[in-house]
Amino acid sequence: MIIDDYLNINVNIEAALSLIKDKIVNKIPFAFTRYGDGEIRILNNRGNIEFKHRIAKRYSYANENWSAAYKDARNILVDTLNHSDLIGLFDNNGILKGKMKVNKHDWSLKKTHLKSLGIHNVDNFMICDHQLPRGKSLGNIYQFKKILNGNSLCIISPHTDKLQKNIGTILEADVSYMKWPMPLNIKNRIHLFKELDNIKSDVVIFGVSQGGKDIGTYLKTHGKVCLDFGATLDGWAGIISRKWFNSDGVQHHCVIK
Repeated sequence: MIIDDYLNINVNIEAALSLIKDKIVNKIPFAFTRYGDGEIRILNNRGNIEFKHRIAKRYSYANENWSAAYKDARNILVDTLNHSDLIGLFDNNGILKGKMKVNKHDWSLKKTHLKSLGIHNVDNFMICDHQLPRGKSLGNIYQFKKILNGNSLCIISPHTDKLQKNIGTILEADVSYMKWPMPLNIKNRIHLFKELDNIKSDVVIFGVSQGGKDIGTYLKTHGKVCLDFGATLDGWAGIISRKWFNSDGVQHHCVIK
């Protein structure tokens, strides 16, 4: 008998949303973290030379030092996998069903490999579609308003200058912002995390690539409900960073004009 060693989706969209709503309403510390093909390449030490150079640049390393950038990113990703309450992987039967189909080799992770990296409890991971923040319930700001339920919110993004200043008005909530630099100088992370300590909001949403994947698990220890929103925050900033965000795209609802 062939045993599937890959992580698989085991929490559907409705259950994941219900879980998030409960954490927000009851102010229970929580961290949802998304893992896409980029994170998976880094954890598996794969990727073509173009990708490796892109990761090096993202961490302010010279191209030839991409392995050091991989190591930094992998350490962050291992930590988040150990401490996230809900993780996101691409689901062929999820939000983009019928629009995109991917294979587990590129979009999932083997349990045996994760255990070799020192990641615990892989057999008990709660895993949902990583497109969850781009669904209408979270990605559409007017629907997200219902889930936020008036709680204070902090948005962490490289695009704070472009994020709509009326977001607080739309959400009818106290909204603050923290700018996260890209590219990231890995030596500055300690100062950025000291800045995270100053966040007073009940809920934190962030989209900062691999260099800040552990924002959620860190702020969970500060009593926050933390959601990795990824590129949805590009859309909220009016940036069409994904083809799905185009006016005729299936995730156009993520774009605030």
